[in-house]
Amino acid sequence: MLWLKKRTTNDIIRDMLQLAQNGIRKTSLMAGARISFDLLKKYLSLLEAWNLIEEKDRMLYLTPKGIMALNLLNRLASIKEEEARLEREIEELIPVSEVAPQSPLDRVKEILARNRISYREINNSVFVANLEICEENDCRKGYIFVSRPRVILGKKFLVYSDGKRVQILKNDESSIKRILGIELAHQ
Repeated sequence: MLWLKKRTTNDIIRDMLQLAQNGIRKTSLMAGARISFDLLKKYLSLLEAWNLIEEKDRMLYLTPKGIMALNLLNRLASIKEEEARLEREIEELIPVSEVAPQSPLDRVKEILARNRISYREINNSVFVANLEICEENDCRKGYIFVSRPRVILGKKFLVYSDGKRVQILKNDESSIKRILGIELAHQ
């Protein structure tokens, strides 16, 4: 299953402005930007209030200010991509993570980010869809076996339970990737 990176507000606005460059209807904008009707209403009211788009003959168009905003948002996105690429190159040359040990949960978050898998953090757990990942000392005490999938990270081993069966695996990147369904061949 492919997980998309969670989009920021700037990402959504950039997508909407990009789509409106040559004029677009609201329903096409909603589909193209991959947002709900409620979000479409929210963002359209903001974009109109900021004078980034205007409506003419039931079509949405960029204003000159909207064109400038789109150009800036595109530059920002390319700078962020360049920053991520540079960080990967630096990590290959200077593997600081080997010197400064990470917590097991931070290592999982790094794997998720590197593979562009969205996750959310709640308390001391990371959730990828309905899979909960937590460190053994921070998991809700007394609840090893729960009805949803869970990974409990220890120093050397991890416990994976899908609600029906339990596996004890070595706590390493390949085990984590296998649980998350990340193809190892791409690395």
